Amino acid sequence: MDNWQRELLEIVETVTEAVEQCFQEIGQAIEAIAEQVEIEIIAEIEYFVEEFWESPRETRDRSLEEIEPLQDLFSDSDPFFNPKVEPTRNTHPACAGCCHYHGRIYSGNLLVCAMHPYGWDDANCPDWQQS
Repeated sequence: MDNWQRELLEIVETVTEAVEQCFQEIGQAIEAIAEQVEIEIIAEIEYFVEEFWESPRETRDRSLEEIEPLQDLFSDSDPFFNPKVEPTRNTHPACAGCCHYHGRIYSGNLLVCAMHPYGWDDANCPDWQQS
């Protein structure tokens, strides 16, 4: 093997080792960050639970009443990431006005409802209930 080929091979091996070392360090850093985030989240949850359960009963009940309206914020998915698709006469007519209709898109797939994920074939769904 010529000298320049040997030098090129050594350079490629050196770069490969450096890249592998870099990825190992990045992986270790990510693991450390994830571990720290997990520790902090667990600490926050423990703090919340301790504060909540150590508070007087009246304060706990009031706190729950304050939290209930916030549940509406989380009951529907984020419309930016999971847009709502309303039923029309042409698409899912059996679902119009039904309380079970979900109509959100997940990973490019429309989830119509839990009972009929792809919708009902005709205009008279047996599980339809007024919303």
